[in-house]
Formats: sequence, structure tokens, C-alpha cells
Amino acid sequence: MGVEAGQPARRRRLLPTRRDLLLVFGLSIVAFALAQWLDAFEHYVRWTRGYERYGLDELLIAATISCVALTVVAYRRARDADWQRQHRLRVERTLEETGQRYQSLFDYHPDAVLSFDLEATITAANASVSTLTGYSFGQLTTLTIPDLVVEEDLASALTAFAGVLDRRPQQLEARINRRDGRRVPLSLTGLPMVVDDEVVGVYVIAQDISRRVLMENELRRARQVAEHANAAKSVFLANVSHEIRTPLTTVLGYGELLGETDLDSVQHRFLTTMHSSGVRLLRLVDDLLDFGRIEAGETELEFSTFELGTLVGHTLTPHGEDARAKGLDLRWMLDPDLPARVVGDPDRIAQVLTNLVGNAVKFTDTGWVRVRVRAGDDRGTVQLTVRDSGIGISAEHQDTLFQSFTQADGTTTRRYGGTGLGLAISSELVALMGGTLSVRSQPGIGSTFSVRLPLGAAPTPTAPHQEEPRPLRMVPR
Repeated sequence: MGVEAGQPARRRRLLPTRRDLLLVFGLSIVAFALAQWLDAFEHYVRWTRGYERYGLDELLIAATISCVALTVVAYRRARDADWQRQHRLRVERTLEETGQRYQSLFDYHPDAVLSFDLEATITAANASVSTLTGYSFGQLTTLTIPDLVVEEDLASALTAFAGVLDRRPQQLEARINRRDGRRVPLSLTGLPMVVDDEVVGVYVIAQDISRRVLMENELRRARQVAEHANAAKSVFLANVSHEIRTPLTTVLGYGELLGETDLDSVQHRFLTTMHSSGVRLLRLVDDLLDFGRIEAGETELEFSTFELGTLVGHTLTPHGEDARAKGLDLRWMLDPDLPARVVGDPDRIAQVLTNLVGNAVKFTDTGWVRVRVRAGDDRGTVQLTVRDSGIGISAEHQDTLFQSFTQADGTTTRRYGGTGLGLAISSELVALMGGTLSVRSQPGIGSTFSVRLPLGAAPTPTAPHQEEPRPLRMVPR
């Protein structure tokens, strides 16, 4: 098993090995042999009787101890040298394995991987580079960044290369010139090559993004076509709606004049049906005109000073007839802390309120409809709330409720009619006035639509005997 790079060297074992036991046994034999030799030498001295020993025993003992010590030191040095050699072999093996792993990552990476020296010359490349560029490795080593990158993208590529040399990894998109002359868009990632805390080159990972760029171009073209078609549709709706509105207004006008003549009951019933249908058609045409102007960006606001209570009362009066016909209780309340006169676009506010209350009455079969106007949480804002006890809206349909030509589901359209433009137009108008439109609803319980609008207070002209607005008003029955 190799030692991983950066792992501390393994400590020597403290338990005696077989070699240690053999060494101790050998030294014991040597000591025993020396003792026998000294004993024999002493007998020889006694036999000669003419030789006197001065410190010979001590000298022999010291020599024996020195031999043993030198032997131990030599053994330990030999064992340390062997351990160092084994450790060096393990480190070399680890470095070799690390190099092979790096080379495998380099060679088998699915993207093109290159390395550059400090002069921006290619020093290494995997097989994917040749596939991507059409050059062989021998040809690549003679090329530099300016030789590969197209002229329009060269400045950004060189800037990124300099950033990598400053140890700042870079990511960019650039095009290169293949050997066959074709341009290939690439996504490039540059990484510094650091050795001994010094940048010695740059690694570059290049990914071919030709397919992605082609898809983006197709999407861009499709978007442009859709925008042109949408603009043409808006112009068509505006022109056709305008052409329809003019004769329709004439028909309604003559119908009203006809109603003032002597008619029997059957003729009067026919005329009433014709007039109500014409009003619905005129309302649809007006919605189409507003929708076309909003999409074309031609809707303009006209700010003026008006009485908020008067505007709400006049706007809700026509809906009182529809509510009474269905047996609904329609009430509205104006908080007394609101300013009597505000600054805004009264026509657009009335249009939004008409759409919301009209929907509340339309989608409520039994029960009530409540309209409340009060000061918003933020200073200078007014909140209009329209609540009903109608059929409600499911959570999955609330997200698409403010889209054009959208209703909760197909059964709603078949049962109640309508084009689904009212809420879409109201949402766009509220946004144009700098406000927000939101909804809270539960099926079978009812819905609550809330509009927040920035309406600044206008100075109220002083007039004698001016009546204060009542906090609770009802649409007259």
C-alpha cells in the first residue's frame, strides 16, 4: 500500500523484531567468549609468573563494552538507513501513483484540457483538444493563445490569462479557429498551476458550447417572431375593435331612441334584450381596445383631483341593479380617516373597481358582496377591498388568474361567460398606477381582491355647510 501524499511518515515500531533478538543473542555469545578468553589468559599469566598485569582487566572490559556499543550504534544506523530507504520508496511510489492519477484525469477528461506556460504556449493537451481544434499535439505545442482565439475575443482571453497568473481563476466564453477554418464557441475555465507556492503555468478546461449557442440563437429568433406576431395581433385588435365600436355605438343610440316611441310589450322586451346584448358587446370591445393599448404600451394615465367617495358611489350604482336582480346584498364602506379628495386617475380606478365588483356579482349566486375603501399601511396609499361569498377560486388557478383570456376553468366560462380579460386589464392598470393587486380565495367560501394604490391627498377647498361623508353607504335599492 502506498502512502498518500502529504501523510506524515510512519513511526518506527517499538517492539523488538526478530533481527533485534538475533543481535542480542549474538552479543551475548561474544561476551561469553570474551569472558572465557580472559579466564584462559589469566591462567596463562599465572603460569608464566613473570608477567605482571597493570590494568589489563579494566582495558579488556572497556574494549568489550566499546565493541558492544559500536555494534549497537552501527545496527541502529543501518536500521535507520533501511527505514529511510523504505520511506523514500513509499513516497516515490505515492508520487508515481499521484502522477498517474493526474495523467488519467488529464487524458480521459471528456472536455479539452490544456496547460500553458507563462508565455501562453501550450505545453500539454489531452486527446479531446485535438478533436476540438483539429490540430495534432505536435502542432499544438507550436501555437499560442493569439494563434487559436479569434481576433474579436482575443482581448478578453488575454485579460483572463493575466488574471489566472495572478491566482484568480477565470471563466469566460470565447471562440477559437479550428484548423479547417470553422469557428467554435467555447466555455473556458482557467486555473493557476502552482508549484512550490509559485505560479508556473495555467490549466485551461474548454467545453464546446456550439449546441447551446445554436439553441440560444433559435430561441432568440423565435422570441423575435413571437414579439412581432404579438405586436401585429395588438394592432389588429385595436383596429378591428375601433371599427366595431363606432357602428355599435350608433346601434345602441338608435335603440335608445326607438325605446322612446310607442312599442307594445313584445317589442319592448325585444328592444331591452337587444340593448343589454349591445352593452355587453360594447363592454367586450372596450376591453379589447384597452388590452391592445396596454400590450402596445400606449396606455397613458391622466391624473386629476377627485372625491374618492363620489367616485366609488357612482361606480357601484350600476352594479346595484345586477345585485338586486340576483338577490345579493351589495354594500360598501368608506373609512372616515381617508382624505375627501385625492390625486390620481379616476377613470382607471373606476375601471378596475368596475371589473372587480362586476366579477364578484357575476360569480356569487347567493349571499353578499362587500366593498371597503380604507387607508393603506403605507402613508399615502389607499386600499380597495372587494369581498364576496361566491364560488371561490382554487389555489392552483390563482397563479394564472391575472393572465389574459384566463378563467378558473372551462366550466366557469361555459356557465358564467366572459373572456377573462377583466382581471388581466385590471392587474396591468394597477401596476401602471404604481400599485398592487392580490387575491385570497377558497372554493365554496368566497374571494377577496385587494388593490393598493398610491393616491396622494389633495387640498380640500373650503366651502360653507360642507357635509362630512358617511362611513357606511349602501347602493340604493
